[in-house]
Amino acid sequence: MNKQALSVVIVNYNGGELLRICLDSLLRCNPGVQVILVDNASTDSSLDGLENLAGRIELIRNNTNLGFARAVNLGAELAGGKYLALLNPDCLVAPGSLECLRQSLDEDGNAGIAGGLVVNPDGSEQRGCRRHEPALGRALSRVFAPLFGRKNKGNAIDRTAESLPDRAQPVDAVSGAYMLIRKSLFDSLGGLDEGYFLHCEDLDICRRVRDLGFRVLFEPNAWVVHQKSASAGVSRSQVEKLKHQGMIRYFNQHDAAARIPGLRHLVAVGVWCRWGLIALLERLGSNQPRGRTEQRLGRGLEQMLVGDTRPWLVIAGASSQIGDYLLKAPALKSFRVLALTRGERRGQVEGQVWWVCPRFADVLPRGNAQSIHAWIHLAPIWLVPEFAESIQRLAPARIVAVGSSSIVTKAESTGAKDRHTVRLLKQGEAAVMELARQNEIRMTLFRPTMIYGNTRNTNIAFIEKFIRRFHFFPVVGQG
Repeated sequence: MNKQALSVVIVNYNGGELLRICLDSLLRCNPGVQVILVDNASTDSSLDGLENLAGRIELIRNNTNLGFARAVNLGAELAGGKYLALLNPDCLVAPGSLECLRQSLDEDGNAGIAGGLVVNPDGSEQRGCRRHEPALGRALSRVFAPLFGRKNKGNAIDRTAESLPDRAQPVDAVSGAYMLIRKSLFDSLGGLDEGYFLHCEDLDICRRVRDLGFRVLFEPNAWVVHQKSASAGVSRSQVEKLKHQGMIRYFNQHDAAARIPGLRHLVAVGVWCRWGLIALLERLGSNQPRGRTEQRLGRGLEQMLVGDTRPWLVIAGASSQIGDYLLKAPALKSFRVLALTRGERRGQVEGQVWWVCPRFADVLPRGNAQSIHAWIHLAPIWLVPEFAESIQRLAPARIVAVGSSSIVTKAESTGAKDRHTVRLLKQGEAAVMELARQNEIRMTLFRPTMIYGNTRNTNIAFIEKFIRRFHFFPVVGQG
């Protein structure tokens, strides 16, 4: 990718260490792009140490915080590329991601904007990276449908509940945290609307692009990890106030319902009441995260995704007792590990292990020639069908599945619970064998002694504790 093909504008305000992580990941993966950093009068140390990047980035220092839209437009004035990328300073860019966005626009002449898949540090898809038009009807449905016990999935603004597509698909709007637009189109539109200080300017430019007859694409094969709302010294209520101002501006500009007499004022009252509630909750401290470690980007994740070339292991059920032992095995030092979990460790990076939500297995190989050495399935084997699509897409060299010896020892049992367990084990083994056969993947099946149904393998834990204390374990009957 040559310098004239693509320019990247990053707007920074107190981004801290995350800004440097963003720049390092961007420049290591895309050494030829033009990078323009616009700083909105940061008061932290985020610009310290950038002298060694002189010649690789162009820096604009503003004397005051001009807002996101105005800062982007200033940076765009220096952009010489055919395409202009907007990237938040708290994003970690995956290898091949920007090139994938560029190819999407190259291959679709009717597309004006392409937005990538934005994921949280725990691998979950971030809200807002693919959206429907935020019309008043959808907004009201989002608020009132749950009150009547109805699901709002089909009429939702946010589309993260939908399955990820295999390739780029048209959407109404993508996230301004990571988007690519044709520079000529950006200029013809006059850039971002500077009436939006922060938030909703991405909705606005996507709408204006669509009004000109161009399409907006969501490209799931181009992804970044985003540490949302990472600017230091900015409260949630301050950010939400700016977001709610943007909501009102967007409604007044683009929603036909705004022309109904009196409705503008009614909507404004509703929006500000919502913001007031958010501000009150923040003051009371009830909006603080509970029961989980805060998810944050760090150098460990950057090194794993950008600087590490070791092959990947994907481990489903990594928080099991077997997983605990396996993750400590010296042999795993030869791999990067995606540990799939629904537990509280999501988003943590421990050495070469990144704990992510199970759905992230759909993201990793998209647009990247990643080497997946093996899929190790420590979760109950009858859950393999839930991961079948992910396994097919990853195409690992081997599947290692863990069943249970109960498939043999309880085969003749007359107990209903035992018969049910055996039936599930048989279904699971059959599913993994068929999956391996259809996709020509080598497979290894283990049948250890364990009991599923808890977060730990309860019988093994009991036997272990007994032997540690008494140095033997009695076997009754035939063993």
